[in-house]
Amino acid sequence: MQKLEITITAKGWDDAKTILAGIGIGEKNKINYRAVDGLYIVRVERGLSLSDSDYLSIRNEPNVSILSDSESRQRITEVLDRVYDVETQLRKLLLHVSDLEITYFDILNNKYTKGYVDKRAISISGKLDPVTSHLTLGQMKDILGFDLSWRKRQLTAQDIAELLNVADSFDSLKVKFNNKMQNKTMWDVIAINVLHTEKRWIDINGDLNKLKEFRDQSAHYQVITERDKNELIEKAEHLLPIITPPDRELTKIEETNLSSAVKTLSDIAKQIKPITFPTEYYRDILSKSIPDLTNIFKIVGAPAQEAMLKAFQQSVDLNKLFNSRSVSELCSSSWVLDSVDDDTKSDNVSDDDMETKVARD
Repeated sequence: MQKLEITITAKGWDDAKTILAGIGIGEKNKINYRAVDGLYIVRVERGLSLSDSDYLSIRNEPNVSILSDSESRQRITEVLDRVYDVETQLRKLLLHVSDLEITYFDILNNKYTKGYVDKRAISISGKLDPVTSHLTLGQMKDILGFDLSWRKRQLTAQDIAELLNVADSFDSLKVKFNNKMQNKTMWDVIAINVLHTEKRWIDINGDLNKLKEFRDQSAHYQVITERDKNELIEKAEHLLPIITPPDRELTKIEETNLSSAVKTLSDIAKQIKPITFPTEYYRDILSKSIPDLTNIFKIVGAPAQEAMLKAFQQSVDLNKLFNSRSVSELCSSSWVLDSVDDDTKSDNVSDDDMETKVARD
């Protein structure tokens, strides 16, 4: 559901409705209005969104303008997401050259960056953002296009002295001076030292201009169409790979060191033999971990005893494991309290014998 607020200059409401019909808004839309002395502020809810041709009709109608547009607001958000990526990347690029140009802080100087510039610092106490985050997109564009050559600078004695110090002959001095006079933008410094690209400033300046115009426009929530949105996102996505530094490649020394490390690890792996333990090792561990079976058999009944023996004997030879009397011998030498009823016990055992046996245990 698209929600709009439209202003219409008309003589009366009937005249206003005629104008609305001419721009594709008819009686089928939900319409409410408020008259302000010949001006109508009309609220419209539409099931179908305005098309680009509808927006064109409104743009060409001298008595109509759009005060608010729910779908334009959504479009602005989508574009701003991509512009955010572009702006953030530009801020990173400008941080990369903080040590390449002696005039860096002077170029970045404005009323919002003054605290940073005074201290010649990227970060300062009391601020979450670095110095470049206090630059607008327009300011960053101007800085990237800033001419660093001596052609537009008022030279100082220090400039000449530095040039003389690095020149070892008059011919060398002329060459270096000519180089200083050649057009060189901040973008050129970044392109060579950071991006390693041959893209020139002219190759990206046009797209940045379009994004800057949108950025200024979006600050006032001015209406954009679907076509506008797509074009702006396309420009942002075209710029991003150009202004993003490539992944750093390993140097020759790093490649050599990495290869050497892999070979060393491989050699170590070949020398490691499987570690095995004799049966006696496991027997000792189990004998220390499992409680004395004699005590176990004293408290369990015959059915439980038999089940336990079967479970153990399926996988372990207990006679060898514990290096002692056989399990059956262990069981027969101990008195086991049966869990069955008294009338199922052997008649051959008298009460006296029973008392003697229990007392002995």
